[in-house]
Amino acid sequence: MRFIAILFISLLFNFSVFADLIKPNPNINPEKVIKIQLDALMNNNMPYKDAGILQTWEFAHPQNRLYTGPISNFTLMMKSNPYSLM
Repeated sequence: MRFIAILFISLLFNFSVFADLIKPNPNINPEKVIKIQLDALMNNNMPYKDAGILQTWEFAHPQNRLYTGPISNFTLMMKSNPYSLM
């Protein structure tokens, strides 16, 4: 029972963290999209580890997501050369 309570609390925390991501919206102009992504990547680990990479993933085209794989693969790619976000 204790395990279930801890799991439930951690899931609530994780969903609230992801709620802070800016979602794609046709009302956001292209320059603003680029700024959102660059700012996020410059502060990648704020407010949590790899938040910038996750924010960038939010704006990835669906075909790009299919090609790069799940977010875990995208994160590894972003931390590899030549991207080098480490």
